[in-house]
Amino acid sequence: MKVKVIVVAGLLALAHVAAAKTIGVWVDGRSYVSDGFTNSLVEAGWDIEWFSKNDLENVEKLDKTDVMYCGGGWNAYFFPTPKSRLNLVRYAAGGKGVFLAGFRSGYPRTANRPMFPEIGAVYNRVSCPWIWPVGKSDLAKAFKGKPVVGTGNDHLCLRKGDWGEVFCCSGEDYVGAFGDYYCGRVIVYGGHFGYNVVDETRADSERLLIASLKYLTGQKKPSPQDQEKAMSTAAMAFIRRELVWTWTIDDRGPDRRPGIIPEWRDKTTVEPEALAFKLDYYATFLKGDAAKKCVNASRLLKFDVAAARKRAAAFCDELRRKVDA
Repeated sequence: MKVKVIVVAGLLALAHVAAAKTIGVWVDGRSYVSDGFTNSLVEAGWDIEWFSKNDLENVEKLDKTDVMYCGGGWNAYFFPTPKSRLNLVRYAAGGKGVFLAGFRSGYPRTANRPMFPEIGAVYNRVSCPWIWPVGKSDLAKAFKGKPVVGTGNDHLCLRKGDWGEVFCCSGEDYVGAFGDYYCGRVIVYGGHFGYNVVDETRADSERLLIASLKYLTGQKKPSPQDQEKAMSTAAMAFIRRELVWTWTIDDRGPDRRPGIIPEWRDKTTVEPEALAFKLDYYATFLKGDAAKKCVNASRLLKFDVAAARKRAAAFCDELRRKVDA
């Protein structure tokens, strides 16, 4: 009888090992990984692999996981390294799941460029503790028709990418999006999972967390050929986008500063344009030739400013064409 019990116990243990999935959790000095979050993972049968420092540059360690979770990151300048970002892009494209939550999703409070703008990219903060479901996806259904109260008011809103589907919002602002990313899956979520074991909000947040992990591991495993092709294609798209952003970005986010060309444009044109406006203003106090000189000088400055901006736009367009060629 004892032998049968031992055999059954052994088979159950083997079954658990075979079924167990591993989640990589990134932690640095600015991360907050709560006991409630950790307990939820353990209770759901997940093995946890902790990542820190340059671990995201370690492909072998990444390959041991099924999902990579990067959450929190208050004022963590700068996360992650370029090599880590490329590794995470290849990781997701090759068939794994990536979950970016809170400030890890893009520029606000971390200054990291978004890694998966095809799915979604955060760009601003949301001053509201409530997050409502959107749509009929399994992730939206995890809200059970009511809002989830996140950890504090520091949520983020995002721009949905062409490959993303929104599953939650805060007011009129999107907060979460998910989607297939080549052979893998990605979730970009502007909220946090900072709840504690005894929090009254734990059940709602935990339900969303587990539903997210289920989604991120629900894709079909790709063939080695499809996996390699997807990883190569995603890496090339990432490198092209990074190059274009470095030279041409001219928007709030996804970087700390304008691209090289817009920055040159602004340094070249802001001061002359300001002087042109001053001359127009001074002309209102003058008469005759003096006023005309001010107006003519202002007109020449404005002409040069417009020409410089037109040339900068042409440079940006030309660079984009060359990168996409």
